[in-house]
Amino acid sequence: MDDAIEIRARPITIIVMPLAAIFFAYVVLAPIAIIAGPGHFAFVWVPIVGGLLLGTALALRLRARFDVAGISVRNAFRSRRFAWPEITEIRVIPSPWYCCEPGWAAAMPEVTTSRGEHFPLRVCTHLKRAQVDQLSKLLDARAAEYRFDVPKSLIKLWKMDARPNDYSVDAVARQGLGERKDSSGQHCP
Repeated sequence: MDDAIEIRARPITIIVMPLAAIFFAYVVLAPIAIIAGPGHFAFVWVPIVGGLLLGTALALRLRARFDVAGISVRNAFRSRRFAWPEITEIRVIPSPWYCCEPGWAAAMPEVTTSRGEHFPLRVCTHLKRAQVDQLSKLLDARAAEYRFDVPKSLIKLWKMDARPNDYSVDAVARQGLGERKDSSGQHCP
């Protein structure tokens, strides 16, 4: 098994982030354009061009790399590198990122360090099933070696087809993904 997994922004992210940047640029610049009066076309084109450039640059920056040394993460504005020994937990949290389809529940992993820091891996939402399987195997192996907590299942990182907000054991079984149980025999979502 190759011990390096790199996850980059998906095409939908590269489309949505510039559109969001244009929207927020207009929200900020609209009052200025109203005050400046008619004939100020710069207030129309600056947000469009600036939003496209900024949003695309930020989307292309998103990356997470899991390798033998640890996890390297680049979010839109912050970057971090975590060595495996300093990680105490990786958990799945709700994602504040976009959900391009109504009803989809986005989730992303979050790294907790021995210093109590929490850092979300924002690029790891709506992964492909193969990426989830590969990431699960790598994290399980590293968690056993370095003794940190990982979720029993990373299935929430995968974009499910039916009833996307339902991550119950029944929904997962309907998808043909099997069930996972913890050491006490309880079902794990």
